[in-house]
Amino acid sequence: MADKKEILIITGSRGAGKTAYCRNEVQKARENSLIVRGILSPAMFLNHKKIAFYAQNLKNDEKRLAGSLASYANLGKQFHDWTLDPDVIRWVNEFLSEKEPCDLLVIDELGPLEFSDHEGYLAAFDCLKNQNYRKALVVIRPECIEAFQSFGLPFSIIEIEKADTDS
Repeated sequence: MADKKEILIITGSRGAGKTAYCRNEVQKARENSLIVRGILSPAMFLNHKKIAFYAQNLKNDEKRLAGSLASYANLGKQFHDWTLDPDVIRWVNEFLSEKEPCDLLVIDELGPLEFSDHEGYLAAFDCLKNQNYRKALVVIRPECIEAFQSFGLPFSIIEIEKADTDS
């Protein structure tokens, strides 16, 4: 792996296509035989409304239901309108803690749960600091970028404009 790590913050409003952007980058990396690790958070939609999301381990593509709107399931921890499965959060933190070198590291996403409540995918911070990778894509909403800056990691920003796609 290269000595220099590049961190790209993928940001944009809800539904802008941040996860779709990451999924596309993962596909391109794999087509070029690059090693990809991290987490992707694909959504589940019903009538164009996001009702749930998964945690997908990019090492082996295993997917688990991570969160659901409170009105659709009772998985565990309540966070605003969402119910989160603490077992899945623990599982994500476990695989993010593995120190396996990779070309592309994806963290989809870090938000108020991590920055304000100090819960969620906390292993992602150590992973970004200590993992051996060439490039990291980190999905962060615009309102959380300032909190990420406090970690002192250099990064660039890619802003995703809202598209007509569901992601």
